[in-house]
Amino acid sequence: MEILHIEDLNFKYPDNESFALKEISFTVNKGDFVLVCGRSGCGKTTLLQLLKPEIAPFGEMSGKILFKSKDLKEGSMLRSAREIGFVMQSPEDQVVTDKVWHELAFGLENIGADAERIRLKIAEIAAFFGIDSWLTENTSQLSGGQKQILSLASVLAMDPELLILDEPTAQLDPIATENFISLLIKINRTLGKTIIIAEHSLEELFGASDKILLLNNGMITACGTAQEVSQSIVKTDFEFLLPASARIFSQTEGKGMIPISVKEGRKYLTDLNLKQINKPSNKDSDKAEPVIEMKNIMFRYGKDLNDVLRDLNLEIYKNEFFCLLGSNGTGKTTAVNVMAGTARPYSGTIKILNKPIKSYKGNSLYNGVLSVLPQDPAYCFVKTTLIDDYYCCCKVLGLNRHEAVKRIEMIMEKLKIKEFSTRNPLDLSGGERQKAALGKVLLSQPEILILDEPTKAIDSFAKYELGKFLSELVENGITIVAVTHDVEFAGEFASRCGLLSDGKIAGVGAPQEFFCSVDFYTTAARRISKGIIDGCVTCEQVVKACKGGEALEE
Repeated sequence: MEILHIEDLNFKYPDNESFALKEISFTVNKGDFVLVCGRSGCGKTTLLQLLKPEIAPFGEMSGKILFKSKDLKEGSMLRSAREIGFVMQSPEDQVVTDKVWHELAFGLENIGADAERIRLKIAEIAAFFGIDSWLTENTSQLSGGQKQILSLASVLAMDPELLILDEPTAQLDPIATENFISLLIKINRTLGKTIIIAEHSLEELFGASDKILLLNNGMITACGTAQEVSQSIVKTDFEFLLPASARIFSQTEGKGMIPISVKEGRKYLTDLNLKQINKPSNKDSDKAEPVIEMKNIMFRYGKDLNDVLRDLNLEIYKNEFFCLLGSNGTGKTTAVNVMAGTARPYSGTIKILNKPIKSYKGNSLYNGVLSVLPQDPAYCFVKTTLIDDYYCCCKVLGLNRHEAVKRIEMIMEKLKIKEFSTRNPLDLSGGERQKAALGKVLLSQPEILILDEPTKAIDSFAKYELGKFLSELVENGITIVAVTHDVEFAGEFASRCGLLSDGKIAGVGAPQEFFCSVDFYTTAARRISKGIIDGCVTCEQVVKACKGGEALEE
């Protein structure tokens, strides 16, 4: 039975010549789990927001959107609030109250539920999500992963028939991501909720979806089951969207059904019967002189609060790409804020380029020495067009007009963001905004670049392009420190990786050493190949090893 019917949907934002969505037509049956995927800026968020009238973007729309056989535009706001739930990419944009229990009650209060029903629903939802112990906590004290679970729980408390999620795992670590997706699958299968989710992290979702919708330039490129979509995009420019098992299968010229899950990928590799393996060499930093030294760092946000960083010791070497990993709430962002001088520890020492950080006066640390890209790139912009924002930054840096034009053109060309120059940075998609913010922080030509979740909200292809660009910066003498949850990105591009746990560094190593020494906080390629082809952490390494091995004779 159809719950959603979309026919010939077109949408164009004001003052834009091109359409964000073009001739979109598909149906969703009640109880379906639908995955919407595609490159950053392909129209995923626009499509999902049009399905929720309260947050639908302003612009020119044509075509039909029928919800339960009725025109969505003609329904009441109360009906939409009750029957269509929406979980945003950033929980910071959705959590509106001070206490967890009040957040769970907020939606129910606004649709007129009585006090007895609200108490019962809060108890039920808290038990279902296992968050009973959080109920009296302040929402401001929750980690990013906890806030995202709370956002989902508060929406589900209203018992919607359709649940829409826009990249809900963008800020979650790998384990939290897996747990969150498992929770969604449980909601779909045990409660029968219809779910539509837009995501870039497809390893777990691809095989769990009843229907996959692939968008490209605002149009549907493929629509069908995981196997149907895989068969249609394998060996094409969209193959990068496929799970690691499918990409390994394709690049090793596999035949038959395409493996989607880690389990299926392991079976495929086992069936190859490889006996000789060319193990990839370990890529390690040459450990030149340290450009950042943190010794015995202690930090907390208040005298009466617990320490966030506890005796943290870390050295970052010149011309390396260091990735700092760890679960939500372990203090990664705090660590780089301390490193960048925007947060001050109560104990310990920090040196930048062999000078105590306290010796940098005024803005001298941030003009040619160190630049920071924050987790939310929206904080980087102060003007209504990107080009004006860049010129404003160049003026602050003391550049004349000729120098500013030359520097801006070079950065926009390298990042391929010239087409966004006259647009408002806040109107860009998540991935486009991330690249635009990176360009801005590079205007100061820093020796050290600190990035907080640089791959958030961008697709696999854009991540690869970003990784190559950052690697070029390292080759040209820039040292990069990146906080990231993206183990695939770290495994591909990092010189070294470090895991932060309980406020201190639990382990550091080159990607091959680091990811091969853990079982859960590791890449899909490692999980697929462990015990079959040891020593691989990327799909490329697995494929290379397979092609270098010999099949056992029967």
